[in-house]
Amino acid sequence: MNMGSRDMKNYKVGRAICDQIRVAGSVKIYNRIKNSFTGPPDIYFIKEQLALYKWRKQFFLAHFPEDTWSTDCNFGCVNQNFSPEITKNQNHRMAAIHYNITENFDQ
Repeated sequence: MNMGSRDMKNYKVGRAICDQIRVAGSVKIYNRIKNSFTGPPDIYFIKEQLALYKWRKQFFLAHFPEDTWSTDCNFGCVNQNFSPEITKNQNHRMAAIHYNITENFDQ
């Protein structure tokens, strides 16, 4: 089977969704929690939400290594101090990754 680039992209997106469903435990749970990172956590599915967040972070880091992406953000991350040992650029990177995992993952 010869896949075109559009078919390959659709396959990869479908595979990522299937992997997330597997992490969540079921389609029903996945549909309930997939967009729940911007509000209060669903207390009945915290374990699943944390697992999905972890999967998304690993996915993001694996597919978008450092120096392969950039963003002009308005996160206020330069004002955040995640840790005194890290630079403002690292603060920005951490905030951008968190934003993409929680609010922009399906884009």
